[in-house]
Amino acid sequence: MSKEKDYLDISEVEDIKNISAEDSGRIRDRDIKIKLTPLFCSLASLASIAVAVLTYIIRKDLIFSFEILLATGLLIYASCVDIKMHMAPNWIPIALLIMGVPSVVINCVKGNNTPWTLINSFGGLFLGFILLFVSSVTSKGGIGMADVKVTAAVGFILGIEAIFLGQIIGLAIALIYAGIMMARKKANKKTRIALLPFLSAGLIISAILPPNLLF
Repeated sequence: MSKEKDYLDISEVEDIKNISAEDSGRIRDRDIKIKLTPLFCSLASLASIAVAVLTYIIRKDLIFSFEILLATGLLIYASCVDIKMHMAPNWIPIALLIMGVPSVVINCVKGNNTPWTLINSFGGLFLGFILLFVSSVTSKGGIGMADVKVTAAVGFILGIEAIFLGQIIGLAIALIYAGIMMARKKANKKTRIALLPFLSAGLIISAILPPNLLF
């Protein structure tokens, strides 16, 4: 008797964008990927460098700026995957979490207000998770868990204030886009849109903004 597969072969899916949440959870992480052209990769790299340079000019933090350089590249890729497949691989939030470790460790070793460093990083992780998780539950799947996990991981890098601002900015951009599409009769309340590109834009903007805007 052959054993039933505990995963879903992506080649068996007719419409990947409209796959159910249950079935999307059965797709292997290695199958959630897209091919990018060399030109796009070059432009994405230039965009990441530009964001990192602006971050350093404003924040004067070399380690943080380098983390933002890498995070921006990953967010661009994750956004492209979300647009194409309405999901994102689990290795992306894991990689983002790892990227946030150096600045936390360095600040703690240097004794740069260690308690606040830990509170800010883990608070950003928690805030990035809980706000979108609650929205995901209340929207009955309107916001996917990929959005939640990626945003939470970026929260570990950005901290409490920036992750809060980033989510507000990203969701505001998404609402404006959805409103325009509905006004042009190209979408309705049931139309699924890839949210990660808008969230990524908000998170990147919040990384560039000066710290302590709210508190």
